[in-house]
Amino acid sequence: ARQGIATTHEGFPSRPRLHDALAVLHRSARADVRRTWFTVTRCGSSLARCPLVPTCGAMKSCNTLSMSDLRVSEIWRYPIKSVGGERVSVATVTELGVLGDRCWGIFDMDTGTVLTARRTPELLFASAVLTGADVAITLPDGSETGSADDTCDQQLSAWLGRPVELRAAGEEGGTYEVPLDFENDENWVSWQGPGGAWHDSKASRVSLVSRDTMRDWDQRRFRANVLLDGSGEDGLVGTHVSLGTTELAVTKPIDRCVIVTRPQPGLDRDLDVLRTINAERATTLSIGALVVTEGTISQGDVITSA
Repeated sequence: ARQGIATTHEGFPSRPRLHDALAVLHRSARADVRRTWFTVTRCGSSLARCPLVPTCGAMKSCNTLSMSDLRVSEIWRYPIKSVGGERVSVATVTELGVLGDRCWGIFDMDTGTVLTARRTPELLFASAVLTGADVAITLPDGSETGSADDTCDQQLSAWLGRPVELRAAGEEGGTYEVPLDFENDENWVSWQGPGGAWHDSKASRVSLVSRDTMRDWDQRRFRANVLLDGSGEDGLVGTHVSLGTTELAVTKPIDRCVIVTRPQPGLDRDLDVLRTINAERATTLSIGALVVTEGTISQGDVITSA
């Protein structure tokens, strides 16, 4: 990261401030445990089951929930990073996650970063859907553009007030930013994400969260791929699960940032969302997974042990 700021093992910035010392120690300890959870090796085109997944009594106890309690309620893909997405009833899942998810990004020509709603909250007021190999975008004023439109970059630049380009994800990951002080949008740091899709972390390609965990918060704040009826998904971290015809290695709880506080259509800015997550859930909400076996996920599918 820039400015000499320390980063965690997955590239997301840690908090070096003295008044956050206890939080740093907590996150560091949790990160040490996570390393044993999602160290994986390549095996052909899939991910080999990792011998370092904990088998201690505590982890076994943590994972004794009834997986029949977790059923797919909704499936979402977000074709453009930080832009509103689309709900689908069936999703193809590849090693990069839900097919078409975060496959496009809006590149800032001046800073060299891929824009997100952390720095550019107005992104959340547009929406995007896939149209074959292209993406169609509806801007906040109702006008439409997309990757097949020769004037797309001009329209996006005029909307955002800076020179930008719509770019497809490639081998090189994007550079992203986050404010360490989410209350005041100050103390920004950056990190490099993985290639293939515009994801924040190489340790998570599919995100899942239950309605119970989300409480009465609007699911759009968390931009998860799979919404689950039921509860207890946190206990799946460190295990392999089957969902539809896919197998997933559940690698980590997902840390939350300022995006969950941002306004969206029908939603006001709400700092209490992240304050509550930080205070009651140690900064995380939802779980992230890597794809072991490619396949499909459908609405109504039940999570089972792999």
